[in-house]
Amino acid sequence: MNRKRLIVTVSLFLATSMLAVISCESIPFGGPTPTQEASVTPDHTNTPIPIPTRTPAPTARPLIEYAERAGIYENALTGVSLEYPTSWEIEIERENGLDFVSLIAPFDPLMVCLETDFIGYEDDLEILAEEFFYFLQEAFQIENLQTVEIDPEYVLAAGRDAWWGRGEGQIPDGEWMTYEIIMTQRGYYVFTLVFFGIQGTLDDHASVLEDIRSSFQVFPPHPYGVSRENALFLPSSEPVTFDPAKWHFSPDSIIGDLFSGLVKLNTDLQVIPDLAESWTISSDGRVYTFALRQDVTFHSGRRLTAEDVKFSLNRACDPSTESDTARTYLSDIQGATAVIDGEADEITGVKVLDEYALEITLDEPRSYFLYKLAYNTSFIVDRETIDEIEDNPIGTGPFKMIQHDEGQLIILARNENYYRGPVSLEYVVYLIYQGYPIRLYEAGDIDAVYIDQELRERAEDPSDPLFGNVQPVHELCTYYVMYDLSRPPFDDMHVREAFTRSIDKERFNEVVYDNKGVIANGLYPPGLPGYNPDVHPIEYGPEGARAALTASSYGGFEGLPEIVFTTMGEGGDLSIDEALLIQMWEDTLGVTINVEQIDYDSFYDEIYAGNHGQILYLGWCADYPDPENFADLIFHTGNELNHGNYSNPELDELLESARVMQDIETRLALYQEIEQTIINDMPAAFIMHDRPSYLVTKPYVYGMETPPIGVAQLMNVWIERDD
Repeated sequence: MNRKRLIVTVSLFLATSMLAVISCESIPFGGPTPTQEASVTPDHTNTPIPIPTRTPAPTARPLIEYAERAGIYENALTGVSLEYPTSWEIEIERENGLDFVSLIAPFDPLMVCLETDFIGYEDDLEILAEEFFYFLQEAFQIENLQTVEIDPEYVLAAGRDAWWGRGEGQIPDGEWMTYEIIMTQRGYYVFTLVFFGIQGTLDDHASVLEDIRSSFQVFPPHPYGVSRENALFLPSSEPVTFDPAKWHFSPDSIIGDLFSGLVKLNTDLQVIPDLAESWTISSDGRVYTFALRQDVTFHSGRRLTAEDVKFSLNRACDPSTESDTARTYLSDIQGATAVIDGEADEITGVKVLDEYALEITLDEPRSYFLYKLAYNTSFIVDRETIDEIEDNPIGTGPFKMIQHDEGQLIILARNENYYRGPVSLEYVVYLIYQGYPIRLYEAGDIDAVYIDQELRERAEDPSDPLFGNVQPVHELCTYYVMYDLSRPPFDDMHVREAFTRSIDKERFNEVVYDNKGVIANGLYPPGLPGYNPDVHPIEYGPEGARAALTASSYGGFEGLPEIVFTTMGEGGDLSIDEALLIQMWEDTLGVTINVEQIDYDSFYDEIYAGNHGQILYLGWCADYPDPENFADLIFHTGNELNHGNYSNPELDELLESARVMQDIETRLALYQEIEQTIINDMPAAFIMHDRPSYLVTKPYVYGMETPPIGVAQLMNVWIERDD
């Protein structure tokens, strides 16, 4: 709750208010009749849940534009409204999608404020409201607080439970001030309505204030009139970009909803046709010839051709695009590296054969090339609208973006001209939310959420608001500490050994993962081809760690330079895993670790630019099921994900040999050798793989799966509600 903003607002009002004589009874009061809020608790069904036949819905209905209306305040996203006299002045401050509303009467010093904020997951509304009530007394220096009325079981006119309190006393200038608070909660939102008045004005204008009080409603969100009937609501952060060439994450989100590639991965991690209807591969494994579908159009209505594919691949590699992923996912194509390095304008290995056919030639055969081609970097963009991609991203995907309110929401509508036919979902609404998504799910604001093991029993209890269909999630991930070998002291292998042997993974698993995680002995996660359960890790050992530090060129902790651990954050407390790592290093080695936090929006840009300390705690989850996606991407000299600047020419030779090797068994054996070499060189300390987690979806949501790699799948999701 932004108490400072409230105090400043009211203080300025009290200091500048002018008395006027206006009859309250003559003030027009506008707005719709309050409606009863529907319960956010879904109707529960017994498991196993029958899967109904999916039926496509009619053409998506247009959005409702909410124009500002005199006498009515409504925020359809957070779900709150009230009515006020049309002659009153209204001021709205919006920050991170949350409103602070001031209603100022044109007569006696009288003001009404409405604030929307987040409530902590463990916070109690009654305690929060009572603390705020007495905080106002102190903030306005109210003496002789003579009238105190509190009703913790207050009920709003629409039937919602709330907390109500009223206080009166003398402020420093001798005036008498009365204030009234109504606080209510919906999910993770807390709504506070406050009335302020001087010299009995709250009583003098009781009928007007009662109208405001009675109109105060809290309800499930319906942004732009989107009905929950056939719309999927999901949580999201604010996207840094809508450009697939610059997208850092998997396609199982907005980018995969809007754009398509030549091929894609299905939920079984098989490469299947997408914009390409078919393809052939030459006998030497270097030349791929794609036949495009001839019924694909962009959201703009223009038909897709092979020139669009060529343009998109060239653009992704163009240095002016500033793609951090082009070298990783496209450099296997002949001539792509020259474009990425600014030495050529076009990729020589991409050739248009005719309007619906093109040829892609690789430098060397790559058995995993189609996997890479399924990644966002290769998605096809509209060359005619490319300059507008951040404001109006035009793709060929199953959905198109029709509304983006920065910091609040993104609305996607079904693409009625999708080449596979219109999908079932009418809308997908991403709520941009900085709190706990679990609260949004409990309140019914979103339809899917990821949970940890400790919440599974709740999610399986039909009487719990967290109830839904529960599916386990097993991702191919590895979490690791990366050392920057280009900077002291981690240019010394003994220092890397000291820090690596200081990490007690058993304790880490106990404290951070409640002993439910999978400890990493090496780079590859279980389930990835090439995973070796018998790999030889660097073992934990405090004595060995201290001995290694003494044997280093620095002679011990006293000789070490400043060590900076760069993390993602806004200046607050460290996460439990980061704090525990620092504690282990400091307790075992006697070192001092300084922390540098980079804000969430800038973190990846800064890391890719090399603007970070000597230690990073990172994670990598597979984009495709191949060990090359881990070993080569993260540890080959010069690769974008090699943030520690590790370089081993002998390892590079092995990696380059493994890329082109065709025999699967021999290739995977080589990747196991590569993994052991990386472990022994210690450019990173591998700590954990996956931990048990679950996807919970509302009982009326069908078709969402949990593959080990994020793939676009909302085109397969549908909603079937009980009649």
